[in-house]
Amino acid sequence: MCIDLRIAKLEEMNHRLAWNDKFGCYNRQGFEYMKWPEIAAETHFLIFFDLNHLHQLNEQYESYAPVDAMIKQGLSILRSTDYVCGQLNSGDEFVIALKDRPDRKDPQARPDRLVRACRDP
Repeated sequence: MCIDLRIAKLEEMNHRLAWNDKFGCYNRQGFEYMKWPEIAAETHFLIFFDLNHLHQLNEQYESYAPVDAMIKQGLSILRSTDYVCGQLNSGDEFVIALKDRPDRKDPQARPDRLVRACRDP
């Protein structure tokens, strides 16, 4: 197997181990060890949040898939300069690293948009 192919396979494996396909974001290890060292100096804000009643939603929809899709849809409002880590310490904890500065007149605007997007998909 040539070196380029091995490198490509290792990069693919790293991505698979670092990425949460369900939510379309980094998992804790991927964020902490791969992405954070790259973006820490440029990050202006960190948003930590916990989704309440996730277990009840999964029971209501009788499946994880619809709830996972709602979370993924809510996270889709973020910009390409924002980085998300899902399942920080448990399945319902997230952190978002904002590399750019939110609107100085209303710094709460982006977190509020995120909450609305997760609540009203």
